Amino acid sequence: MKLLSAYNAAFRDEEPMAAEEPTPRTLVLTDICTDSIREMDVDRPQRQTRLARELVQRAVVAGAPSGGLKANLLVGELVADPSRPHAREDLADLRAAIAELAGHTPIIAAPVGAQVGLARDVFGDSPPIGQPLTDIAAQTGCLCEWPFPYALVGDNGSAVQREQLVNTLDGLFDTHVHSQFAYCATTVNIDGAIQRADLFGLAGLCLTEHAGQLYVSGDDFWAARFIQEPGLWKRGADARVDSYNSLTGAVRSDRILVGYETEIDRKGDLILREQDRARADIILGAIHWLNIEADGLTDAQYEAAFLRQTEQLLAAGIDVLAHPVRLFWRGKRSLDEQVCRTVAAMLVEANVVAEINIHKNNPPDVFVGACLEAGAAITFGSDSHCIFQVGNFGPHLAMLRRLTGQDDVSDLLWRPTRRGQ
Repeated sequence: MKLLSAYNAAFRDEEPMAAEEPTPRTLVLTDICTDSIREMDVDRPQRQTRLARELVQRAVVAGAPSGGLKANLLVGELVADPSRPHAREDLADLRAAIAELAGHTPIIAAPVGAQVGLARDVFGDSPPIGQPLTDIAAQTGCLCEWPFPYALVGDNGSAVQREQLVNTLDGLFDTHVHSQFAYCATTVNIDGAIQRADLFGLAGLCLTEHAGQLYVSGDDFWAARFIQEPGLWKRGADARVDSYNSLTGAVRSDRILVGYETEIDRKGDLILREQDRARADIILGAIHWLNIEADGLTDAQYEAAFLRQTEQLLAAGIDVLAHPVRLFWRGKRSLDEQVCRTVAAMLVEANVVAEINIHKNNPPDVFVGACLEAGAAITFGSDSHCIFQVGNFGPHLAMLRRLTGQDDVSDLLWRPTRRGQ
């Protein structure tokens, strides 16, 4: 199938890619007003200047599902005050943040007044943007003011799509958020994640740390020894789980659920202490590695092992299957449509929720479509390792809206509650 071919092509360079490639559009960001030192502009306190860099990161990621970005257009006041000694450094940092996420997509700066020279120093000479884009930018609104608006624009100012970073869906949860306890975390942390849930209009979030990372050392986790040698996690010599439980216990509520992301070890046991299972509000099951030796397996053997391990997870009492078929991308294996349909059917039978997760790679349309067709419950998980990822569901919404043909998909999304309720 075309969709699967596109998905499998991503294995060659391990770059995230969409299953379909609509026409790219220009991302328009107006009045970014970045300032790494001051929380807000004292003359215009509604402008969250210190958050501006993160807002740009969120907009670049949220805007990409429209078909990829043709260009990133930065208009108006790029920094809060060009006279401040750190203004040039802030603008250079903003440029680096965009380039990290948007790759070689052009960055076009169209600043105003005293910022023209500063922008030229950082971005070089940018081409004139023309009156249609100038008008669109003026009408879009200031990015660093709530609800943090931006625009996506087709060629010659056509097909203007106005968006905002604050969520507008009723009851939206982020069911997969990491913390400072993750070995793979960068900027995410418990307090920051909760603040983002409030700021960006989420109904709530689920703190779901890797149980394996809480039980064993980083070396034992990344080498998957905790899976192949179950005694490691059961001994818990490097356990940090009690500290995690203590910090998360202080913030848990009906809208801040606390749990774990975990997997199946070589003996078929769920990697989770009984006392942690008992206190968990939510348990995410995941497959980051096969729990058998994968080297030398044929594609058919690999599929069989994956399905067997998925069955073990579903039978172990999990609530959500995290990034359900990502292992095939991770293992550089092609993904057969029948595997997707089989997993969808297994989820329905086990009454386990399928997670739409776009961390590292896009889930294939054929899998999400199979879940919709089978009637599997669906949830959004950011799998946040960086703070700007928390609740940033532009890609997730774009996928679900495209596949269902409806704008309001809130009724399709599962809303987590504490286990047993």
